[in-house]
Amino acid sequence: MAHGHHKEQTSEQPKAIIDPVCNKVVEVDEGYGKLHDGELYRFCSKECLDKFDVDPVKYVTKTDATGALK
Repeated sequence: MAHGHHKEQTSEQPKAIIDPVCNKVVEVDEGYGKLHDGELYRFCSKECLDKFDVDPVKYVTKTDATGALK
């Protein structure tokens, strides 16, 4: 049996980002964006953006902009 090689996904397609407040998936061209400490975070709604603005450290310490745990 032959084993095929799978290509890794390239960065041609925009990667979805996790809203750090509610953990919903937000496409890079949707929602609201906020630059914080040199990283762009995306939010599904104005409410999540407002919560982030009140206490960004609460949210950026648990995830980075892609939603990966730190």
